[in-house]
Amino acid sequence: MKRTKSFLKNQFPILTLFIPVALLITHTAGVDAACNNRRWCVNEYNSTTKRYSVVWWGITEVPNDIPAETLQVHIGGNRITHLAVGVFSHLSQCTLLEVSHNYITMIKEGAFIGLHELQYLYLQGNQIILVEVGAFDPLQSVHKGEIHLEGNRLRTLSPHLFTNLSRPITLDLTFHEEKRQTNQWNCVTLCWMKHEEQHGTIVWTDGSSYPMCADGSDWKMFDCQDPGQSLAVFVMFMQQQPLNWSLA
Repeated sequence: MKRTKSFLKNQFPILTLFIPVALLITHTAGVDAACNNRRWCVNEYNSTTKRYSVVWWGITEVPNDIPAETLQVHIGGNRITHLAVGVFSHLSQCTLLEVSHNYITMIKEGAFIGLHELQYLYLQGNQIILVEVGAFDPLQSVHKGEIHLEGNRLRTLSPHLFTNLSRPITLDLTFHEEKRQTNQWNCVTLCWMKHEEQHGTIVWTDGSSYPMCADGSDWKMFDCQDPGQSLAVFVMFMQQQPLNWSLA
């Protein structure tokens, strides 16, 4: 089934509007940072909808007081720099995790342990340079939703990143809005993804969320002669990068 960004806007307005300022604030535990007069600060737990929200609040790590029965976690617009292994392991019922617009640089294997029911994962607008193989393996229900990685500092993804997940996988990899940071994809290393796109096992959230090639190539016209060589090309690309390649 085709999914679009309108689903996000219609179903989860906090991700695009961050809830009107007049909303009653009910959740305060575990948050030490001040709001600093930001207009759209939200800090609450809604026990009816089971939605946990600490948005634009300036926190630097994932709060440790998220209730186990939570269905939606919104912690975008903060200063979170990493996702510790197992930090969400108690959220076995969670279907939506939004950690967008933080300062996360790497997604490690084990970051999403326990999130077996997660369908929607929003990681856009961070500083991600690497997603480790196995990081998405616990997300056994994500084929029902979407993974958002647009607006990071990614250049490639491993051909094995989605190997253990059901298909199709719906992705958003590129911000196309003017003046927005976007990933600079080395599309030669993504021939495996082009092959999956052609077979319908990877689809896009809309008509423009496919990779934007750093060399100016048009992804729609990109021709991968031998997708079977994807792993070798990916490994060669990674080996050629200096240790600080992602910060260049």
